[in-house]
Amino acid sequence: MSNPARQLYLDNLRVLAMLLGVGFHAALAYSPLMHSFWPLADQQNAQVVDLLIWFLHLFRMPLFFLIAGFACAALTAKQGLSGMMVNRVKHIMFVFLLFLPFVLIVYHFSTVYAVANVQVASPVLRYLRDAAPSVSAVPASISTSHLWFLYYLLWFYLLVWCGIKLEITPPRRFHRDIHPAWIVFGLPVLLTLCLATIPAPHPAPESFLPQFWALIFYGVFFASGFRLFYCPSYVAKFRRAAPWLFLAALAFYVVYLAAMQTLFFGFVAQDGMQYVLAPYRFTLHWLIAFLAAAISIWMTICCLVFGKQLLDRAYPRLQFLREASYWAYLIHLPLLFVLQYRLMDWQTAWPIKLCVALGLTLAICFASFALIRRSRFGMWLGASRSGIALSKQTGESRVAGTGKQAS
Repeated sequence: MSNPARQLYLDNLRVLAMLLGVGFHAALAYSPLMHSFWPLADQQNAQVVDLLIWFLHLFRMPLFFLIAGFACAALTAKQGLSGMMVNRVKHIMFVFLLFLPFVLIVYHFSTVYAVANVQVASPVLRYLRDAAPSVSAVPASISTSHLWFLYYLLWFYLLVWCGIKLEITPPRRFHRDIHPAWIVFGLPVLLTLCLATIPAPHPAPESFLPQFWALIFYGVFFASGFRLFYCPSYVAKFRRAAPWLFLAALAFYVVYLAAMQTLFFGFVAQDGMQYVLAPYRFTLHWLIAFLAAAISIWMTICCLVFGKQLLDRAYPRLQFLREASYWAYLIHLPLLFVLQYRLMDWQTAWPIKLCVALGLTLAICFASFALIRRSRFGMWLGASRSGIALSKQTGESRVAGTGKQAS
């Protein structure tokens, strides 16, 4: 198999996708669309939050799965199929099995605390408070939580193993020879059929029973990343179209957000509108599915093209951030549960609450990773010996340069 040079821009895009996920989960507390469904929903919310976070949500995880597919192909080329599976079991399956109990325990006990103590409670907390006969009777949530992406990655690695063993993979030239127009215009139609089977555009598939729509939707991006490894120059075919795709995605997003608000507020918040909007519910649902599919694909293409142009370098000073992003994503949501439950009763503006929650969460994530970075546990979670050595060399060269200037 070919083994092209490491695509540094994909490393940097992966970090951005993970850190954007931290910001997305922190901002959900102030989203009007999620106010009735998110346990951390604050008494304050703002339309500007929905305007920003849902656009990022539409392509953040598709981009991540594409990069994961590329990494899977790179590992297979470097270590062989068995080596890839052993590596993924070590760094994905074991991490999932280790962190999931911790996450669920923190969710449960922080929610029990919130049900008993929070005065200005969210709709979800008020429902639990009314439904549970006592605080100790608050039910525990059993799901894959925000670690669902690890769970689905394991399924995709298994499918890759089966495909290669059974020799049912497409020809290597398949992805290279397909015309970009099929991806830009044809793939959204295919994924629309997938997203139309669920009530909202790609919600987190947190159940342990794999959901068919999620396997197809995220599997398309994972498979695209896997094939991209063998023809990395394919991204250049979208270079001229990328600015237009970006503008089209923004235009589609305006329509998407308006349709989402009409569907949610018309059928959930305002009962009187149900009769008026009932004939258009089916149309709105399919329109939202199509817009979500198109934006997901087009913005993923834009991220690849613009990332290739702007982020295809090592950035030694950001080495720590690249290594810490995985750890930060694993533990950030339990931290947000602990922090944002306590911020619900704080009578201050929501931007200040968001900055406090996000700032403290990232500070704890990065500080804790700095403590474990040089340990075997840190190496297991993404810290590299070369990165630590590089940071030492950078520090030594900086000190040497300062000494020369002083002399």
